[in-house]
Amino acid sequence: MAAFNLPPDPDDYNDVRAETAQQAISAFANAAFGDDEDRNELEMVLSDLLCNLHHWSDRNGVDFDVRYLVSIGNYRDETTEGS
Repeated sequence: MAAFNLPPDPDDYNDVRAETAQQAISAFANAAFGDDEDRNELEMVLSDLLCNLHHWSDRNGVDFDVRYLVSIGNYRDETTEGS
């Protein structure tokens, strides 16, 4: 994986979090795109996964927007020094 200017990692666990996300994205790409070369367009795959999660939320009584806002808070907690 390419190195980017990453935010702080106060509990030294964000590489593991990113890896579990990679596993989920890869599984989704395989299920949604199979052998289609679009499965390698990571930004498109991520967008499609988020869209499908929104559809899933609709069908399971989950407020996607609320869960998304909670996820932003979690991300900030996990990338803020001293938290």
